[in-house]
Amino acid sequence: MKAVGIVRKIDDLGRVVIPKEIRRSMDIRDGEPLEIYTEEDGQIVLQKYSPVRARQQLAQQLAKALHSVTGRIVLVADSNRVVAVSGEENTDMLQRPLQGALSYCVQEGESINSAEAASSEYDSSLLGQGEHDSYPLFYATPIIVQDQVVGAVALADRDPDRLLHSDDIAACRTTSASLKRVVDF
Repeated sequence: MKAVGIVRKIDDLGRVVIPKEIRRSMDIRDGEPLEIYTEEDGQIVLQKYSPVRARQQLAQQLAKALHSVTGRIVLVADSNRVVAVSGEENTDMLQRPLQGALSYCVQEGESINSAEAASSEYDSSLLGQGEHDSYPLFYATPIIVQDQVVGAVALADRDPDRLLHSDDIAACRTTSASLKRVVDF
């Protein structure tokens, strides 16, 4: 944890103001929910609330189910990072910050198909330019709750000859809709 040198007093209603500079640098918007944690040493930790991360166990189960149906690599992400992975031995993908097309999907709230990625304005890789990020085929669809994008579900494949079929895309959308029904604010 990093000290920022700012001290605030708690008001008579128990409130404390998070300085504008910190809200801006951490991308915390007005009305955005925060989770409060306490540590045994007396620390209080605030973290941006992620309804998808709060349902991480269910997200992992749905990722496994989608992988078993499609045979593809499945990623479930909240608005900032990957929270569930199935079908990929590379476990360092879990908790990775979003980049590339998956980040674009979450930011713009649009589904993305790798077949259309080459002619688009976003990075055509699914997760950026890392060594393990080479997925020539992918499809990502956002998870939208109350008109707000809270995450995404993505299918990926390293084999460019295993084209994504309409059944794969429909299963991905169904998984996104399933997560939409169980996340809350």
